[in-house]
Amino acid sequence: MSSSSDGPAKEPETGDQEVQLAGRHRLIVRRTETGEAIQLLTPDGSAPLTIEITSAGVRVHLAAPSVALETQGDLTLSADRLTLHGRKGLALTSGGDLDLAAKGDLHSTAQAQVLRAEQGEVNIKASDDVRVTGERVMVNCDETIDYFRPKPG
Repeated sequence: MSSSSDGPAKEPETGDQEVQLAGRHRLIVRRTETGEAIQLLTPDGSAPLTIEITSAGVRVHLAAPSVALETQGDLTLSADRLTLHGRKGLALTSGGDLDLAAKGDLHSTAQAQVLRAEQGEVNIKASDDVRVTGERVMVNCDETIDYFRPKPG
């Protein structure tokens, strides 16, 4: 089934069920070679939402310019693996506490890393040795480097 990321959506065919929606949007239900599909078509023929139902399961494809999920209650995502990727950046924020926990190792890699406590202490606790390796390891030094200044550009 074609979607807006592959070009215009496939127009309704014989046997497809079509429901006209507000704003000249249409909902198409069709049988495919592998199962069924439900597709939301915009007036220009693109498909920002496709739901494919096959014997392997359900696949939801969103191809809209912007997508928002909002709930007044909890939102839970659960999978064998979960990958989040922002092509231009990723912001993870919380109006309360933020807990990162892993039963395995936690790896953090970046060009540079900044750890800042805006109020209060920074505590590091390990059940074994703590190793700090760097070109220079500065502790209680007067030399300051302003890591928190925005980068030019």
